[in-house]
Amino acid sequence: MTEDILFALDRVPQSFREVLLLVDVQEFSYKEAAETLGIPIGTVMSRVSRGRDLLRNQLVKNNSSVVVQSTTVEATREAQRDSASPALLQS
Repeated sequence: MTEDILFALDRVPQSFREVLLLVDVQEFSYKEAAETLGIPIGTVMSRVSRGRDLLRNQLVKNNSSVVVQSTTVEATREAQRDSASPALLQS
């Protein structure tokens, strides 16, 4: 399973991959990722969303069993972020 994710992640463009690694793997906040990369927070948010789509598409393309699990995790995280106040997301 881990090999499937790494294989798919290697095929995601670097600008999206680096944001995914910071936010989803290292659990940086959007603000922390933006500061680390020197880009606007809106760009981080956009790249996370697009990067997840690209990663998911790569996993589907490779017929990976990880897709169902990652989609569930992502949906849970998005629900948690949607219910959080904007001030909390910026910290």
